[in-house]
Amino acid sequence: MNLFQVSTVPQNFGSVLIPDQKTRQRWKTPVMQASMCLGVIWTVLVLVSVPWSLFHAFRNLIDRKLNREDVTAILGIAFFLIVFLLIPFVHGGALFGYWTPRLILPALLSFYLAAFLFTDRKIARGSTLIVGTVLVLVFVQCGLEAVMLT
Repeated sequence: MNLFQVSTVPQNFGSVLIPDQKTRQRWKTPVMQASMCLGVIWTVLVLVSVPWSLFHAFRNLIDRKLNREDVTAILGIAFFLIVFLLIPFVHGGALFGYWTPRLILPALLSFYLAAFLFTDRKIARGSTLIVGTVLVLVFVQCGLEAVMLT
């Protein structure tokens, strides 16, 4: 969340910019907190749906009935593990943000695809109220992110 903060030191090529050398505008803190609170919903949904998706993908793999969603689930988790499991072996991996979404974006997209498929197939099941609520929450999250990044 510090990508669009104000740098307190001059930026030079070859120098290391650490998180402590950036400051956040005061008004952004409550916006970021709201974004994180709403993000808990998405995180819980992903934590439930990714194992569900992988279970179905591996079951379909064994039955030789793979579909696009199954391949996305398997490749998404594979890509995530390739990046995520190596972070402890990278010098300063956690400090310098090697774990940030720009590196694991394909995996994150597959996780959210799993979450939306889970919502569609197990939670909503044709309910326009639930689908509409999820859509409103997505718009609110996007709005918070857009305001935060200004």
